[in-house]
Parts: sequence; C-alpha cells; structure tokens
Amino acid sequence: MELTPAKPTDITPGLCVTIRPASGAEAAAVTADAVVVGASSGGQCQKTGGADNAGLPRSPLGGFRGTVDSIDDKTMLVSTHGTDGSSTKTTVEYNDLTLFADRHRVNADAVVEGKCIIAGGTNDTGGVLQAQTINMPLVVNGSCPQPKG
Repeated sequence: MELTPAKPTDITPGLCVTIRPASGAEAAAVTADAVVVGASSGGQCQKTGGADNAGLPRSPLGGFRGTVDSIDDKTMLVSTHGTDGSSTKTTVEYNDLTLFADRHRVNADAVVEGKCIIAGGTNDTGGVLQAQTINMPLVVNGSCPQPKG
C-alpha cells in the first residue's frame, strides 16, 4: 500500500476515509490532523477493532475509518460502521494544517530509491527480513516518518 498526496477536493460522498484526529472524539466532533482516502487492506470500510492509522504514524488519539456522507469547504460528515452492524456519525472539521492522502495498492515496481517504506515480517536464519507487508508512507518535509516508541 502506498500513500500519495491528496486534496480536500479529491474527497467525495461515498468514499472510505480514515481520520486521525488532532482533537475531539469519534461520535462527536473532531478536528482532523489527517484524512486518508482508501479502504482497509481487506477492502472494507468499517472499524477494525483497534485504532485505525491507514499507514500514518500512530497518534495518541487513535483514528477511525468511515464513509463520507457529505463534505463542504471545511467540514465533512463521516459514518463509521462497526463489525456488529452499528453506525455512528461524526462531524470532521479540517483546516490548512490537515494532511490529506490517498492510500492505494501498488505492485513491486513502485518500490524505488528515494521512497519511504515500512516493512513487516520475520528475519530468516541469516538475519534478512522476509517481508510479509510493505507500506509506503508519505515523505514529509523530505523525511520518512520515524517509528514511535
């Protein structure tokens, strides 16, 4: 999965988004630190039971995934869908500091010099990582995001 820059005008009703709040909480009103377009790797637009981060560095406020109901100049209404079939609406405000990105599948040819990668897997007996997942986050201010913790 790769993250590429997006704009608020790329967001339309019906799209699946992941919201990383700068303040507020799901089911109320939040101010978005980041908005990422794209379904989960399983193709679903519902909560995963954990804090959704869509390939972004983790936030202490967590994150959530939902479907855009409506959007205007500075707010969007997002419906989140639980695995139990429940639905909650959250008003998401965004501003000039909100990061917008598009998350999409890519093939191995997309992994080239100069791009950031986050790989997960196990090391073989020689200590070489046998990648099971590779995510390509955004390069921000010329740097790759650093792991937290």
